[in-house]
Amino acid sequence: MSSRVRILCFIVTHPGNLQEKAAHVKVTWARRCNTVLFISSENTDFPTIAVVDHEGREYLWQKTSGAFDYIYTHYLDKADWFLKADDDTYVIVENLRKLVSVYNPDEPIFFGRKFKRPNNDKIVFMQGGAGYVLSRKAVELLVVNIFRNSKYASRMNRHPPEDAMISALLLEAGVKEGYSRDGIHETFHPAAPEDTVVPDTFPIVHKFASFNFYPVKQGLECCSNYTISFHYVTPDTMYWLEHMVYQLRPFGVGYYACPSDIRAIVGLQEDPQDGSVNATEGQGATNVETKEELPNKKPKEKPEPQKKRDPKRKSVIAPVNTEDLAEKKKEEKTKSEKKRAPRRREKRVKGDDDVKEDEK
Repeated sequence: MSSRVRILCFIVTHPGNLQEKAAHVKVTWARRCNTVLFISSENTDFPTIAVVDHEGREYLWQKTSGAFDYIYTHYLDKADWFLKADDDTYVIVENLRKLVSVYNPDEPIFFGRKFKRPNNDKIVFMQGGAGYVLSRKAVELLVVNIFRNSKYASRMNRHPPEDAMISALLLEAGVKEGYSRDGIHETFHPAAPEDTVVPDTFPIVHKFASFNFYPVKQGLECCSNYTISFHYVTPDTMYWLEHMVYQLRPFGVGYYACPSDIRAIVGLQEDPQDGSVNATEGQGATNVETKEELPNKKPKEKPEPQKKRDPKRKSVIAPVNTEDLAEKKKEEKTKSEKKRAPRRREKRVKGDDDVKEDEK
């Protein structure tokens, strides 16, 4: 899918964070992007690309808008989707591809964690720390219709919150907001995984609750199975996530997580009718669908092979001819009568002799 859904990831950082944060992004999740750019205030061999000449949170808007302008000029035809993330954001790129794969990159649309103003739910924006992604057409409209339009020059020189400003200008440019939730679960998360999954652990989560467009869920129900991102992720947690997401495999929990030779290990076979995987008879076999242990049964004994018949040996069963059979029965009856007749005469003769001797 990576060749069909090309994603350019640009990570906003600064010179002081290159080794402390950006370096860990570079060797973990960023490797899965088709193209990676690190946006900063200095050009370095890291490499980083300078789009501003000053640093500070108040200049984050200029840095982000400058990045989109640079991407439009140099990379617009090299990707389909363009992700903005911070140097403490962790992204599961495969799940991001899944989200956007059903959309046309030439359609103006963008996705992220939907926020609102606490006192005005009509003012919405995609939260910046969790990251947001724009289609190719969205980037084009943003740069051409807004950034390079003299009508917006005064607004470009302000220092507004970067995520709120980008979202507002995208909507003005005719870009629509996409729906990124998986049913009732979020896919973009503005806090770290430990603060998202464990309830009541991080005060900022309660702050986010007032901004979140949808009701916030914590605990094990917090997140979509296809979660895309977390924010405020330390370098240590990035490596922990790398292991948990890409290396850990709980044996037997879901066929997709099992090794390729799982059938040989626990006795699985393909159902020839529907392709489903079921457990066969054997010691400790488990049905993958129901998770129920199957009863242990002895394997069926193989029948002994039949001996080959000697071709010289006459068949026991011969073809039956009814006329011949009747003739044979008649002949056998005649022979039987002939054999009996002499025996009867012999007895009669013997009887006569006996009578003569008695008379004498």
